[in-house]
Amino acid sequence: MHNFNFPTMNQMQLYLIALISLTFATTSLAIYARPGCNDTCGNIQIPYPFGIGADCYFNEWFSVDCNSSKPYLPAINNLQVLSLNLQNQTVNVHVSMISDCQTLVRNSSQILSVDLRGSPFLFSQEQNKFTVEGCGNAVIMEQENLLTGCSTICQNETNTNRNSCYGINCCQTSIPYYLETYIVNASGLQRQGPDGSCGSAFLVDETWYYANRFREQSDMVVPISLKWTLSEQDVSGTSCYSKTRQELYLGNGTTVESFKCSCSPIEEGSPYLVNGCEVVKECAGCIGECRLLNGTSNITCIPYQFSLARGKSSTLGVVLGVSISIGLLILSASEKPISLTRSGEHRSLATHFMLAMEEGDLMSIIDYRIVNDGSRGELVAIANLAMQCLNLNGKNRPTMKEVASELERIRMTHVPINNTISKYNARQEELIML
Repeated sequence: MHNFNFPTMNQMQLYLIALISLTFATTSLAIYARPGCNDTCGNIQIPYPFGIGADCYFNEWFSVDCNSSKPYLPAINNLQVLSLNLQNQTVNVHVSMISDCQTLVRNSSQILSVDLRGSPFLFSQEQNKFTVEGCGNAVIMEQENLLTGCSTICQNETNTNRNSCYGINCCQTSIPYYLETYIVNASGLQRQGPDGSCGSAFLVDETWYYANRFREQSDMVVPISLKWTLSEQDVSGTSCYSKTRQELYLGNGTTVESFKCSCSPIEEGSPYLVNGCEVVKECAGCIGECRLLNGTSNITCIPYQFSLARGKSSTLGVVLGVSISIGLLILSASEKPISLTRSGEHRSLATHFMLAMEEGDLMSIIDYRIVNDGSRGELVAIANLAMQCLNLNGKNRPTMKEVASELERIRMTHVPINNTISKYNARQEELIML
């Protein structure tokens, strides 16, 4: 069994300064890619299970080529990637649209989508809308089956509200379910206006469409949202956080079972990687509980209700108490300051520590490999000091000088039996130097 060597006083002082700084300022960078892999292509983030290069993606379907700072999916017709969303489990890509001006050139009023059958991708039902611009009507079909369509009323462009799409020169409709392939038929479209502008029909990501109504007419591609799916066997091959299951309806009674992994609302990163979820920067300096505001995506810190009436020494005692207790557990229990695996009030490491102390159960949260006759006394003494610093009554909290004196006393009293530096001491040295 390894002996636990407590750091020297100089090391402890450096360590406390580092902890106090970390408490107020920093957080670990969120991890989105496997070690040694790039997590961006140009200005687009590429989170795992997608990846750039060999051994960086989950399987070949999630392989991304980065050419001239633009990402592409080589497994599905080399479609250009515009964005990836872990929360919605979607990837936006460029696809072709059809215009009635093309019919003479193409000798066809139909356009066939990319065929996603056999892949883990589907055309998203929630994110996409079938859209028709111009005069007339168009429909979207699955093989020979009509899915949906819409028709427009022609009106002079100068009198049209370009920010709406409710039937005048433009109409939209939802698709009834997820699709593996589709056909757009624009045979009912006509030329509109004295300028001879062309009508068009396409499936498009709804969010993008309303932000880009004034795109160039020559641009014959639009973004579309693809839902990517993972089987239960797939996610078992990842370091999945918070797994949820979803059934995606494909029509004719057919469904696809898909699983998603998620970080908590106050974490970011890829939940499919080991230690991929990290606390967001807004929570890094929170001495209290970090949570989402009701009904919003805004994160706020709810501070612990410590009295500040005693001034700087009182506040410093709280900071020291939180820092020492968190540091004790990081070093000796391999814990994170905020953990998704601990529930409720135990999620915050400082609160987790205080509850264990109040229940007289400190050793249950300490790594058993470092608890021995030589280390137990040090751990208990330091834990008691941390609890004094966290006392709600400012009068009863020690000053900085008293804390330093007590740490020196602990160091001198508990002389380690074996001065050999173990791997745990090496780990302490690394943390102190951060």
